[in-house]
Amino acid sequence: MQSLRSSPSPAPITTTCPIPHPALPYSSPDASHLFAPLARDPSLAPLYPKLFFLHGVWSRFFPAMSELRRVIDSGEIGEVVSAHASFCQNDGAGACSATLETGIYCAQFIQWAMGGVAPESVEGVNFRLHENGNDEHISALLKFPDGKHGTLECSLRNPSPRQATICGTKGVIEVQFPFWCPTKFTVQGMTGLGSQ
Repeated sequence: MQSLRSSPSPAPITTTCPIPHPALPYSSPDASHLFAPLARDPSLAPLYPKLFFLHGVWSRFFPAMSELRRVIDSGEIGEVVSAHASFCQNDGAGACSATLETGIYCAQFIQWAMGGVAPESVEGVNFRLHENGNDEHISALLKFPDGKHGTLECSLRNPSPRQATICGTKGVIEVQFPFWCPTKFTVQGMTGLGSQ
């Protein structure tokens, strides 16, 4: 196995960074000020050429996601043409952005189901803002190449089934609650007259 690291990693110095951030696994009291701008704005990562910066979505590391990918790649449901995800809960309207709190899970799942291809556009957005300006309920249509699409709904104002669906030309995959950390899913073949 080829190592992705070109040089040995430095011994970690564990201290408290003034701005906690998962991208900063270590710093020292005298160097933490050097990383603070990166913690505030990850787009500054190119200014730190020897720092490995990773922002990951934990959902993708569940064993069920590997099995889902295997089913999709096997052609069992045919070509994926749409994906749908809903993550709504009534536990914090206005406390933060619904898009950033739960919507990220919907958007990443849909893009993952489409093979990692980015949407060409986001259309049909509907939203409700809290009095403090944070979005508390969002729904949107994501348009992908070749006429494929995804729909998402996220909210901190009201609950939803919190499930996801991947639709193909030969069948459907239903990912039960909680789809963002899945443990099970069902595959239903749907072709011909019997699919009506």
